[in-house]
Amino acid sequence: EAGESTTYSPEYQRVRSLASIAIALYPIGVPAVYGLLLFWCHGELRTGRPISTLARALRFLYREYLPRLFWWELVVVAQKLILVGFLSQLDQGSVSQAVAGVATSLIFLMLHMNAQPFRNKSDNFIGTAVNFSLAMMLFSVLVLKVGVLRQEVAGYLTPELLERFDFNELALTGV
Repeated sequence: EAGESTTYSPEYQRVRSLASIAIALYPIGVPAVYGLLLFWCHGELRTGRPISTLARALRFLYREYLPRLFWWELVVVAQKLILVGFLSQLDQGSVSQAVAGVATSLIFLMLHMNAQPFRNKSDNFIGTAVNFSLAMMLFSVLVLKVGVLRQEVAGYLTPELLERFDFNELALTGV
């Protein structure tokens, strides 16, 4: 019923606190440990001939990438963390969130196109296509968001301003 407060046991509160700490540490802690372990083996990973047990155990992080870019998985994880973790918390549903998403995706697209990190050319092509698709999807979100905002303020704009800010969302997004 309304007005009732829920009282949690001390054990529940302790477990909840521990879970909150784990949720906060996981997205940063796991990539940091990966980075530390990769750095520890960087000499042999750059040569493309891992010989230590640790370097061979870390193959799942670097085997698809060129030896000089053995650390590229950290870039992929950073992209996910920024787009899903940080930007999802930035002024949710706002134009600034959409702009930040487009800018971030374009930065990672340019990084990928410049680095061409994969051993196989086809993987580089797919990676570029995926990053481009992500950037275009986020650009579509931005266009649609601006269109919604324009509709919301249309009653306050003069006819000249309405004409100046008129655009066809369907033509821009292909939806």
